[in-house]
Amino acid sequence: MTKRAQIDPRPDTADIWTRILVLEALWLPVALSCVYLKYLILQPSTYRPVWASLLHSSLPSALDQLSFFRTDLLWDFLLVPAAVASLAVFRSRYVPRVLAVLSVMLLLIFFFEENAFRMIGRFLSPGIVNDTGRWIGANPGDVTGYLNWSTVARLVMGIAIIVICASGLFGRLLGLVRRERGTKLLFAALLEISLMAIVLLTVRPSQSATRFHASIWSQMGAAWRSDTGRGLTIRQTLDQVKQQYAAMTHVAPSAKPDSLFGRARGYNVILVILETMPGRFLRTDQPLDGLPNLNALRRQSYVSRLHLSTYPITTRAVFSIYTSMYPLRANSDWVPLVAEGAPHLPGLIDALNSAGYTTGAYLGGGRFVFQEDVHLYAGCGFTRVETSRLAGNRLDMDRDVLNRLEADVRSSLHGGKRFAVAFLPQLTHGPWPRESIERGDEGLRTQAGVFLRTIDSWLGELIQLLRDESAYDRTLILVTGDHGFRNSQEDPHFVAGYLNEISYNVPLMLYAPGILESPEVAKYPTSHIDIAPSILDLLGIDARREYEQGMPMWSEALAGRRTFLWGKSHLAADGYYEAGHFFTFNPFTNAACEGRTLQCESEAPMAAPQIQSVIDSMSLLQEQWLWVSRFSRQ
Repeated sequence: MTKRAQIDPRPDTADIWTRILVLEALWLPVALSCVYLKYLILQPSTYRPVWASLLHSSLPSALDQLSFFRTDLLWDFLLVPAAVASLAVFRSRYVPRVLAVLSVMLLLIFFFEENAFRMIGRFLSPGIVNDTGRWIGANPGDVTGYLNWSTVARLVMGIAIIVICASGLFGRLLGLVRRERGTKLLFAALLEISLMAIVLLTVRPSQSATRFHASIWSQMGAAWRSDTGRGLTIRQTLDQVKQQYAAMTHVAPSAKPDSLFGRARGYNVILVILETMPGRFLRTDQPLDGLPNLNALRRQSYVSRLHLSTYPITTRAVFSIYTSMYPLRANSDWVPLVAEGAPHLPGLIDALNSAGYTTGAYLGGGRFVFQEDVHLYAGCGFTRVETSRLAGNRLDMDRDVLNRLEADVRSSLHGGKRFAVAFLPQLTHGPWPRESIERGDEGLRTQAGVFLRTIDSWLGELIQLLRDESAYDRTLILVTGDHGFRNSQEDPHFVAGYLNEISYNVPLMLYAPGILESPEVAKYPTSHIDIAPSILDLLGIDARREYEQGMPMWSEALAGRRTFLWGKSHLAADGYYEAGHFFTFNPFTNAACEGRTLQCESEAPMAAPQIQSVIDSMSLLQEQWLWVSRFSRQ
């Protein structure tokens, strides 16, 4: 009786070590995920800009490569595990459960970060999370098209380990393994000493520290903060920013009218903006066999061999089409620019409204269209913004808004009113069918042909309507794409960490009846910012155009222009075209690239500071330009 009443005040050492091992096992999947993600970054085959920015030539030694993991090993295998082990003094069953929940949440973060990094070459930002979350909510069926299944397998395995440990199965297994306490202590001590030795070994005084030596946590945090703007206020006048823009681009905007000014005075306007359509699938500088209606338009069109989107996100790309201005880079500054209730933006639609046109935007996609999109179109001046009320597939919803567009066009023509309408079908939105992607370029080209034949038939309906109303020869019809493919899941040719031609090169043709008798190919690369000036010049409208940054696509001044391509917030890099060459810069790796195409023909490490300076200067200037145009107008 006396022996039973005696209580040993000392803790059960074996029990404490069991709890320590359970807690460490709960953390282990997270630690391994950290190291794997760093390993993924440092693979030249996965992310070329890293090595381009570090060495520009050969890979470092194995020991040098190991040094990049020193901070991650220190935190994930020493400091955090030590903190986790200290929790073993608490005997509450809630401790492992709370740690399990935290570990699962961190694994999910790493899962999304790895998928983002594999597809677009950068970690998540608020803008990417916002756009992705909204898209998944509206298109749950498209999720599987963007998943990397090896990443899914690692996530499931990590969660399974955490569940086993948190359920007590691992602890009971340890209890079955009877060992002396001294052996357990020796094992733990050797493990900690070995890990400390690894960390010390990787700290090489001769290895200069780079941003890649920072922990993966730090790099993810930096990517998240990179999307934060400055909450800008107007600090300059329009004349001041115009002078800076002329110096930055080598061309002054709003050039004097040329001989084509007013040649299409009084014409109607139809804009057909295709979703996710790389230029290689619709070469408007060549005959369009199998697409009779597009080919008929092409015969009297201005076309561009190399037409560039300004941004690989729809709202920002079409913003440039309607306003003739570059969009902003930072998502936090972009949001208030297109917020509901903000003053109307200047540009094409604003000028057409003032000239007496009835304007409307017809957006396919139904429930896939977000309020931000609607606010943007209203902010650009469209007096009517229509989306589909159907809950069917994209084909049916596009058909629905096309019917309404045709009815409104017919009504305008019967009423003797000029009209300007934009049709934005969502049929071609990525991801395209998985079987087409798996077949590579041939499969994608075949699928593009299927999509384009449907769109061509819709154009045929519009053409017939115009002919029936005797308006076909007095209507400008623009056909272009908002952007191309934006990640490696949409097109295996996509290279993460760089700007890609498949993302920015989109088709362009502007049907101008009575002006052209044969296709006229632009001599120089054109941009979305050149669409509004081209249309307004042909219409003979020169009022309310003081904020244009583009110029007509036939202008000789394009020969010397520096044309910008934004993408940092979604594709990790920005760039510009100048004098026959493309220059790109990745601010996350400090890697620069130069070439006659956007496919990064050669690294340009020595030119990186200059390229970065040009891009950063233009970004700051553009923030001022847009805020002046948005909030200083009366």
